[in-house]
Amino acid sequence: MILSITRVFNGARWIAEHLSSVLSICDHALVLDNHSTDDTVDICNATPHVTEQGQTDRKSTRLNSSHL
Repeated sequence: MILSITRVFNGARWIAEHLSSVLSICDHALVLDNHSTDDTVDICNATPHVTEQGQTDRKSTRLNSSHL
């Protein structure tokens, strides 16, 4: 499996294009959202083969393989 990992904050204006691009070469995309206040999370959740992992604090979020 080829996995793309992207960290994002308020990237609604470009995240759909980014995900389309990475999913053309990757099997799955993991998006680490850093408390976005725009539609970034909704766009990620509506895109197949994408897991959105919200950040609960400023520390790194551990990747849980059950999300993939």
